[in-house]
Amino acid sequence: MCRAFIEDPPSRFLRAFPLDVKPKIGKALEPEDVKNSTLYMWVETGRIRLEGLKSPDDEVWHGNKLADHLWNSWENELTKRGFAKRQFQQLMRYATDDVLLWAYDRIHWSELLERITSLVDGNVGKAILEGRPL
Repeated sequence: MCRAFIEDPPSRFLRAFPLDVKPKIGKALEPEDVKNSTLYMWVETGRIRLEGLKSPDDEVWHGNKLADHLWNSWENELTKRGFAKRQFQQLMRYATDDVLLWAYDRIHWSELLERITSLVDGNVGKAILEGRPL
């Protein structure tokens, strides 16, 4: 009887898993040069803050090097989710704190990727795709 249960599970167990699960975003190589330039820009922002910079976020994202790196690695998965490059760059602004934690070696690269993919698949990503204010 147990063997039949294993080979032919009741349909109630099959309903426990959603059918519209999005494929997981793949891994990307850690860009040490981007990490170093992000850290450098953040230190420079702190040094010249009194000279009238708009905000720290503007300096961290100057050039969008990390967003470009991730877009190049994840373009297929992101476009399947409906993102254009510009929308992904907009989303990355909401990961500023996490990017700085990574730049200061407070979180690992894999943790940063998990946090960014949570933004992509979460409410922030939905709002950006729908053009809603956050």
